[in-house]
Amino acid sequence: MKKLITPLLIFVGFVFTQNIFASHIPGADIEFECVGPNQYIIRCMFFVKCPAGNSLPSYATRVVSATNTCGLPNQSWTLPCVECGIEVSQLCPPQLPQSACSNGGLPGVRMWKYQSSVVTLQPCDFWEFSTNICCRNTTVNVSGQPSFYTYTRMYSQTDPCNTSPKWTAQPIPYYCANQQVTHNWGIIEPNGHTIQYSFVDAQQAQNSPVPYNFGYSAVQPFGPSSTINPQTGEIGFNVGTIGDYIVAVKATEFNANNQIVSEQVHDVQFTIINCTNQLPQPPQGGITNVTGSGVLTPPNKITLCEGSATCFDLVFTDVDLGDSLFCTSNVTSVLLGSSFTFTGKNPVTATICWTAPPGSQGTYTFDVGANDGACPIPGLTSMGVVVEVTPGILVNLGPDILIPCNQMTTVVPQISGGSGGYSYLWSNGSTNPIIAVGPGTYWLEVTDTSGTACIGVDTIVITTDKPTADFIADNVCEGTPVSLQDASTPATSGTIINWQWDIDNNGSTDYVSQNVFHVFSGTGPQSIKFIVTDSYGCKDTIVKQVFVNPKPKAGFIGTSLCDGITIVFADTSSIVSGSIATWQWDVDNNGTFEYFTQNFSHGYPGAGIYNVTLIVTSDSGCVDSITMPVNVNVKPKTDFVTGQSCANDGMAFLDLTTPTPDGWKWDFGDGTANSPVQNPIHYYYNPGVYSVKLVTWIGPCYDSLTLIHTVRPVPIANFDAPAPPLRPETDIKFTDKSEGGNPGGILEEWYWTFNSEFFSNQQNPIKQFGQDDYEICLTVTNQFTCKAIVCKIIEVRYEFIIPNIITPNGDGMNDDFVVKALFGEGNKLTIYNRWGDKVYENESYKNDWGGTNGSRNLADGTYYYILITNLGEKYTGHVTILH
Repeated sequence: MKKLITPLLIFVGFVFTQNIFASHIPGADIEFECVGPNQYIIRCMFFVKCPAGNSLPSYATRVVSATNTCGLPNQSWTLPCVECGIEVSQLCPPQLPQSACSNGGLPGVRMWKYQSSVVTLQPCDFWEFSTNICCRNTTVNVSGQPSFYTYTRMYSQTDPCNTSPKWTAQPIPYYCANQQVTHNWGIIEPNGHTIQYSFVDAQQAQNSPVPYNFGYSAVQPFGPSSTINPQTGEIGFNVGTIGDYIVAVKATEFNANNQIVSEQVHDVQFTIINCTNQLPQPPQGGITNVTGSGVLTPPNKITLCEGSATCFDLVFTDVDLGDSLFCTSNVTSVLLGSSFTFTGKNPVTATICWTAPPGSQGTYTFDVGANDGACPIPGLTSMGVVVEVTPGILVNLGPDILIPCNQMTTVVPQISGGSGGYSYLWSNGSTNPIIAVGPGTYWLEVTDTSGTACIGVDTIVITTDKPTADFIADNVCEGTPVSLQDASTPATSGTIINWQWDIDNNGSTDYVSQNVFHVFSGTGPQSIKFIVTDSYGCKDTIVKQVFVNPKPKAGFIGTSLCDGITIVFADTSSIVSGSIATWQWDVDNNGTFEYFTQNFSHGYPGAGIYNVTLIVTSDSGCVDSITMPVNVNVKPKTDFVTGQSCANDGMAFLDLTTPTPDGWKWDFGDGTANSPVQNPIHYYYNPGVYSVKLVTWIGPCYDSLTLIHTVRPVPIANFDAPAPPLRPETDIKFTDKSEGGNPGGILEEWYWTFNSEFFSNQQNPIKQFGQDDYEICLTVTNQFTCKAIVCKIIEVRYEFIIPNIITPNGDGMNDDFVVKALFGEGNKLTIYNRWGDKVYENESYKNDWGGTNGSRNLADGTYYYILITNLGEKYTGHVTILH
């Protein structure tokens, strides 16, 4: 009897009263699903070629009719749409928005699917479900645009609850012109039935074939290159004319008795387009790398016994070496429990593995496809695979056997299935059909020696009627005796007379009493071997474990043990295995438990030493305790003096902490290193507001204080003096160019000095000077009392005048060569006569040359001078001497 494994699908023909799909119907399907005796769900699916599908309304219902050959009433149903206008275009996902279904330039197809509620149909061979829709697309192989008619037949008298096959391949496929095409329909047959495939006439009405154009026919829908594999349904062709082609394939389903149970016409449209892309190639040698128990019949058939496993590969290639292939298959829906994987890119290897379960006898077909991902319209190819599952061998050794102690028994197997010619192999090495054995576990492997090579296996357990050893022992805590109590069951006859206890299962007997006590030296699981012997000498042994639970080790720490601060008590107890379940705390040694949590906080009334007791209990009830003193220390009170300072000035911080702490840690808030000095001096270089933190401590007790310290901006001192020359006894005005400092500085005071002597506190003072060099300094102060100073040198000189005649006659008038405004040391004067002879030279001239050459007066005449001042200025000219 066949089991109903998956729902039975019926795609039923529609009878439409509206001519709504004119010249845009490329395909439709009819399937049926059995959901119980004589009860079915009817489904119908059709396809519309875009852009016509874009403008269609929803068409929420469709009328479906069914006729029969048994004289039963014909029926019709109004089916609601369950999936309406779904796009199923053969495009890469990124290109779907560019299809004709979205008003784009790439080809597109939409799908409508309708489904009935449960309908009742009496048994009949056969029911025919049909649809007639107007109209088909214009195609290469059919004349005009005839109507669309297709049907599915259900033989419910032969099979009262059958499920029609389901077609899962690309609904309206696109293939390339002038390339060999291999197309598989992706059939899922849920009943394990056999399907035969054939080309049939596409019809425009019942029993009315469409008019094929010259050179084409039902069996040659693509012309002479058309082929079909009757076992897998795989079709092949190679055409050069682009356009649409109508193809009708009938799938005839046969049950195990070779009776027809359904006929289904799959009427679809293939579209042939021009391509630069080369289609992937199906496996040239068919199935390869078969492992396990599968037997290959080249190129694409695997034979497998029930209960056996196999794996095999299919390798797809592509002449476009840059293409990256990936594989798809419906195998996991056909061979339930199978696995499907693929590796590589080009070539790509698809690997299928399956174990045929008991009861899976039958023929299964599925397809494996390859997609080259060549967008926007990827290239496809596929290969159909046939898996035939043959009956296995059933071996039955009977129920397990109980025999008397030290006796033997005969095992006689019952075998069915296969050809009837068997070979035997027992687990003890015997090849006889029947064996006589004592207690033990035995398996028999039976092999069909006449063709199928299927193997059947069964196991039998033979045991003796002997006492059953057992004992009771409770788990204990470390160091506690454990009670070992005998709980053995004697055999049907006889009594237990001997007990042997091997406490550590090391082969040595430790006790011979029926019940004992024992203290284990270790913790954790302890293996105990217990042997009992009855009055017939029959023995039984049991090994059980007693768990010796470790005691916990109590421990804790207390943090922040400082007066006035809550102390956090943290449990540090440990245990080798298990966990600690409870905690009991006595924090002041008064015999009363105050806390019962693992960790807690407690505040003591003052400094001092307090004894704290912790008792911990593990989840197995084991206990440990600890008592430790807790020292509550005095805590310092941090304080210090701060205020404000000017940028670049040192700030002296004064510690006022009481009592005097053990250490200090200053954080000045400016990113510089911390200071451990009690009263540090710190320099801030940028104005701003800084958080100054002082941490102090006495022992483990810390305190901190953060105060704000303001750093004020320093002004920028600057002034301008009149451009040289600056003359003696004339007013010289100094103009302040200082700034108050950023941010927010305002100047309030000016202090002027020359050569360190104060001369004004005005912002822009005026002063007269004698001939000399002067250092002028300006000190400015802003509203924050922050100061800045700048100094500049000014030169005050008389006008520089060089005489062109001297009269060194001793009358005290114009006797010397006096250069007016000559000032200071380092002025070099050189005098030459008219012949270029040097007659005078002085490296530090003081306006004291009186027309002499040493002690001798020079004659009247014209002389030439070179004067180089101490400022590096060079003057040349002539001077006349007249006595």
